[in-house]
Amino acid sequence: MNESLLIAAMVRLDEDKVLTLARHSLENGIQPLNIIEQVQKGLSRVLQMYEQGICFLSDLMMSAEIFISVIELLKVEGGMAKQVTTRPIVVGTVKNDIHDIGKNIMVQLLRCKGFNVIDLGVDVSPERFVLAAAEYNPKLMFLSGLLTISHQSMRLTIEALEKSQLRGQIKIIISGLVDEEVRQFVHADYYINDSFKGLKLCQSLLTTKKKALIS
Repeated sequence: MNESLLIAAMVRLDEDKVLTLARHSLENGIQPLNIIEQVQKGLSRVLQMYEQGICFLSDLMMSAEIFISVIELLKVEGGMAKQVTTRPIVVGTVKNDIHDIGKNIMVQLLRCKGFNVIDLGVDVSPERFVLAAAEYNPKLMFLSGLLTISHQSMRLTIEALEKSQLRGQIKIIISGLVDEEVRQFVHADYYINDSFKGLKLCQSLLTTKKKALIS
């Protein structure tokens, strides 16, 4: 796989080229996750350009759509998503935040690896997360948020889970613009700000008994 070409095509937002390179990589025996990892690198570069003011939000959204298109291609042509976990993963963007780019990518990545994902959408209240925890009995729960105000919503959500006595059985992962300081503030178990690392964390937590490291 010519990694530089795939990454460059992502940065140029050339969807046809990205999909063609991804398909050729599959035909040459490259594993789907290796292809996804390279597309992720291209997406990360677009995000860096956005943060530097070099490109626009519409460009970032387009790169996310291309990323999801690659995952859909690999699910169909790469033979992914053959096994489904028995206990679902609940994912949602917390209350007062409607950003869903990162959440949608995470959902697609998890599903392409066969995880059963319950996507609650955006602007999800603490009460809705509690209801989902009671209904689906998840082992993992992702709280996503891009705005600073989402940190307080994450904390309130986890407090609501604690009050409902459901917190103890769920590992909570926060994602978005978060770090170790935010993780401690909201009382989550883990934080991630890279969807591919999030996938590896979920695989570690759900398929092994080893303690996963915080990204």
